[in-house]
Amino acid sequence: MSYKKGLGNYINGAFLGVKGPNLCELNSENPADNYKLIYKTKYDLLSINQAVDSANQALAEWRALSLD
Repeated sequence: MSYKKGLGNYINGAFLGVKGPNLCELNSENPADNYKLIYKTKYDLLSINQAVDSANQALAEWRALSLD
C-alpha cells in the first residue's frame, strides 16, 4: 500500500469508526503523477447529522470569539 489510509469520520475533534450499511469511500489522486492514489478513507452516511450538529455547535462557539 503506497497511499495514506484515512481513519474514517472526523467529528467533534475525534476520529470515529465507520459503521452501518451505507459505507462510502473517499479517494484522493495526484493529477501531476498520472492520478496516482495518495489517500483513501471510508465514511458512513449515518454520521452526517452528528457531523452537522457538531459543526453548528463549533460555529456558535467560534463566532463568540473576539479578534483581540
